Amino acid sequence: TNLGESSSDVDAEWFEEGAAKFAAGDGSAEKPYIIKSSKQLMLVADNSDMHFRLVNDIDLHNKKWNPIKEFSGTFDGNGFTIHNLRVEDKESNGLFGTVQGTVKNLNIKGVYITGNYSGAIAGRAYNGATISNCKTTLIDGSLIRGTYAGGIVGSIRHNSYSDYFAIKNCIVESTANKAAIYGTRVGGIAGEVNINSYSASNSIIKECDAFCNIYGEEYVGGISGYATGAFSIAYCRYNGNLSGTQYVGGITGYQSYSETIGCKASGNIEGDDNIGGISGKNAAANIIASYSNCDITASAAAKYIGGIVGTAGSSKISLCYSTTICNHSNFSPISYDGTKEHSYSVYETKDIAEKMFESYSDYADYWDFDNIWVWEGEINGVKKQVRCPRLAWEM
Repeated sequence: TNLGESSSDVDAEWFEEGAAKFAAGDGSAEKPYIIKSSKQLMLVADNSDMHFRLVNDIDLHNKKWNPIKEFSGTFDGNGFTIHNLRVEDKESNGLFGTVQGTVKNLNIKGVYITGNYSGAIAGRAYNGATISNCKTTLIDGSLIRGTYAGGIVGSIRHNSYSDYFAIKNCIVESTANKAAIYGTRVGGIAGEVNINSYSASNSIIKECDAFCNIYGEEYVGGISGYATGAFSIAYCRYNGNLSGTQYVGGITGYQSYSETIGCKASGNIEGDDNIGGISGKNAAANIIASYSNCDITASAAAKYIGGIVGTAGSSKISLCYSTTICNHSNFSPISYDGTKEHSYSVYETKDIAEKMFESYSDYADYWDFDNIWVWEGEINGVKKQVRCPRLAWEM
């Protein structure tokens, strides 16, 4: 598969002889190593605990890239773009193999990544990793495929109760209908998030958007396919075609001991069972102030299909609304089970905005029906301020 040509004026044949040194800097936070060419980008692997700043677009020409195996430093893309990244390895695949440091302000356009753990930025992210303000663009010929596959990172895992991770302000978008992400645990941002803690945590996926097609087996989600442990998915959006077998949802395929807040899912969802507009299946994971506007197609034998969650178990669904449609006889407008608090579906009332306005008349001053809905109050005894999706009559 050949990826597209870029407009980059950097044409270094990085796969031949490497650069002898960086363009400038000493690798410190005050004077990061300066990267101007693809050959200098290769040097990061030998200095992976240092600080770096990109100052040019770089074209990797669809040649095989060896991932920077273990990165614990700081890489500032500085708003520049790496074009035509191809990684074909057996384990952790992306620009970086594993990230335990910080990657920020980096764009990657045109990717062909296959392996066990696959993501444009990194195959895996470990304790303390922060990835922010990064963008993956899937162009004609682009593909991300793996057992754990995501548009930003394949797998995020904690091995310690005290560590923190953050994926913030990241975007994955497709400019070609055939470009897609494929996997078993697969998501638009992260294939899986597996946190070794079930108590309060500051870890978060926040303000991330995925606008692409995602196809998988079990655990398929617009943001994350498999999400377990103490962390939040907050203010994220998905739109595209989403297809899998079990545990398929517009934001998460399967979710436990975590929280989804202020998220929105749109597009088409297909699955065999445990399918939801926001989450396919929840276990002790709450969904708050989120909006589903999807079209669900389920197999004839499906039992658990919901406008918000397919099956919620002991989870709570609070302040949510759904305009998701499905013609299956087992479709539940909100969820098959779980606790539902002030959540509504277009099947129950055509005027959802007015219905919710009545429910929260004490908080009417916080509502903006033209732009953004903001709600503040106590949910399960905790005071929260919730930014919700647009209410511009999207039903």
